[in-house]
Amino acid sequence: MKLAFLPRLYLIAFLAVGFGGLQRGEALDPRLYAVEVSALAQTNPPRIILSWRADPDARSYTISRKALESSTWGPGVTLPGTATSYTDTAVQTGNAYEYKISKIAGDAYLGYGYIYAGLHAPLTEERGKLILIVDNRFSTDLASQLGRLEQDLVGDGWRVLRHDVAPETSPASVKALIVQDYNADPTRVKSVFLFGHIPVAYSGNFAADGHLQHQGAWPADVFYADVNGTWSDSLVNTTNAEREVNWNIPNDGKFDQSELPSDVELEIGRVDLSNMTCYSNKDPGKSEMDLLKQYLDKDHRFRHRMTTVARRGLVADGMGDNQGLRFGVNAWRNYAPMLGYTNVVETTPAEYISATTADSFLWTFSAAGGGFFSSEPIGDSNVFVTNDVKAVFTTFAGSYFGDWDNESNFLRAPLGSTTYTLTASYTGLPYWFYHHMGLGLPIGHSTRVSQNNRTNGTYSPQIQGTRGVHTALMGDPTLRLHPVAPPFGVSAQASGRVVSIDWNQAPDSDVVGYHVYRATNNAGPFVRISGSPVTATSFSDTPAVAGTYVYMVKTLKLERCPSGTYTNSSQGVFQTAVTLPGPLPPTPPNNLVATPASSGAVQLMWSQASNDEQGFKVERRSGASPFNEIAVVGPDIVSYLDTTTAAETSYNYRVRAYNAGGGSAYSNEASLTTPALEPVVVANAGLNEGKFSMQLRGTMGSQFAIESSADLKTWRSEGTNSFDSATFDFTENVAPGEKFYRIRSVR
Repeated sequence: MKLAFLPRLYLIAFLAVGFGGLQRGEALDPRLYAVEVSALAQTNPPRIILSWRADPDARSYTISRKALESSTWGPGVTLPGTATSYTDTAVQTGNAYEYKISKIAGDAYLGYGYIYAGLHAPLTEERGKLILIVDNRFSTDLASQLGRLEQDLVGDGWRVLRHDVAPETSPASVKALIVQDYNADPTRVKSVFLFGHIPVAYSGNFAADGHLQHQGAWPADVFYADVNGTWSDSLVNTTNAEREVNWNIPNDGKFDQSELPSDVELEIGRVDLSNMTCYSNKDPGKSEMDLLKQYLDKDHRFRHRMTTVARRGLVADGMGDNQGLRFGVNAWRNYAPMLGYTNVVETTPAEYISATTADSFLWTFSAAGGGFFSSEPIGDSNVFVTNDVKAVFTTFAGSYFGDWDNESNFLRAPLGSTTYTLTASYTGLPYWFYHHMGLGLPIGHSTRVSQNNRTNGTYSPQIQGTRGVHTALMGDPTLRLHPVAPPFGVSAQASGRVVSIDWNQAPDSDVVGYHVYRATNNAGPFVRISGSPVTATSFSDTPAVAGTYVYMVKTLKLERCPSGTYTNSSQGVFQTAVTLPGPLPPTPPNNLVATPASSGAVQLMWSQASNDEQGFKVERRSGASPFNEIAVVGPDIVSYLDTTTAAETSYNYRVRAYNAGGGSAYSNEASLTTPALEPVVVANAGLNEGKFSMQLRGTMGSQFAIESSADLKTWRSEGTNSFDSATFDFTENVAPGEKFYRIRSVR
């Protein structure tokens, strides 16, 4: 790897001083400044129970609540410092609430915790529109992978608006595309995904980490996310930075603002693996295209829960209090609502690589001295080349990390790792607030919230760098914390106007059913055609107009997590079917009822809702086995007697009408457990003058079989009979010792 602009030893010696020339302090543990809060949701009665890690020095806690999009906290409830929980009973099932817990520990310190907690929070089906900006150098070679990404985005509830641009395009031209899309639909355009080396906007005259050697303009992806702020290029005039890229003079295409001129409207993230010579100079090496393809592959695997990752976090804080900067508080405060504070492992930066190659983590944090392409004592960017770090969402605090547009950059390097890492962020100056992800929101939401935070704003505490234009996410902004296994083996078969959609059960826990959606093309919009969750593994659809339709099936899961409970969904799985012109299938029958009949049979009756059926098809299943057709009856017949049942067995039945247009949807299901076999009593049996006679007693209508044997080994049927009255008389000519008899109940 080429060392740019500074000799390595000088760079490290300088960075050992720390942020802004501050030495690492020996003051209080940064963990004390966090309230590590999790939530338990209960439905009967409805309540959300907040609990947090005890602090023996706490004097009081204040709990406040607000709605998600509100910027103002409601009135607080104050608890004594010995409290470790709070129960909110003013909640409703099907809702979510955001909480702030403020801690006072005398004159020593304040602490804060945040959680977005749900009580069976509802399913999010439409996430809005995402603007996908693609580096056009890869439009052809990565066409398949980019198409799969777009389908995955659609399958997670996004509508995709795509633009392919050249790396040499001006940032202003790229932003014009974004603003145009936003203005066309401002309430639904929510997110921007920059894929490839999309032009990097630079702005400001600052050094967020306090190192004057690169004070000036820094990369500012927020420029693309702020659709209506004023960005000027006429005031700043500085050329003191050691790298020319940080220089900023009037009319040079770099903007003046060091802080956001207005709140960003859009969530934004970037996957940029250009100029990563730490990967390309190996044997074998990985080119920029190789790394981007690899990223898209692992993004897809994570979304579909094909990558196994433990729900835990790692904190490797090598900076400590650092004279009040306390970078580690980012991890402790955020990990509790996402992972639970008992699921967080603490280590040192020197052990970061060994820890993350031995075990997997959803989240990791490291704070240590940094450089453009190193973090000591973790190492330089090469550690992500030679080690497959098992961490999905990574955060780093260290000098120079926020100035990421350079060769083999340390912050971007984890995105090039082979299997796991999908995001990286400079989580130190400012603080970030990821807690919303604990209840299923995408990381882009947390990015926007962190970028828009301000002094005396919604989230405390604030720190230098708050509202800085450098606050950026490296990675896919739509990623969520809890992937759900999708159904597999999805098929869509058309028969005339009717489409039968079938699938196999998703290999996941707490599955509550499936939703089925339909669109006229792969891009959508998809409309849900299932009402309540489908608990079976099939669904029938009859579109009003014949044509080509794309169907999407999703798993629904009640997600139980440290932020409560919410209805989560998997990625959609897609299949296409072509329906043909022709008559419509009949209206489905209804009011199906199953009742016991004589001899263990089951009587089915239903209501006819059509006048054009050719007949009805009756299906039955037992236990978890699939439905099988057991009978077809003619038109206008609304009953069927099932005499092929077994004793003491549970059955489910359903009926559908059919005609030349195909089968209707199914009726409701009717279930019944058949009774035990009726006993048969043998009375007055005996042999008299060469005749054997016996009297059998049983229930009228029940059936029985008589069998005989000469050797008690081979048995021959003497016939099956039924009780026409309470008794049945049997006689047969037989010699003494010639035969043995046995009687058994039958259906």
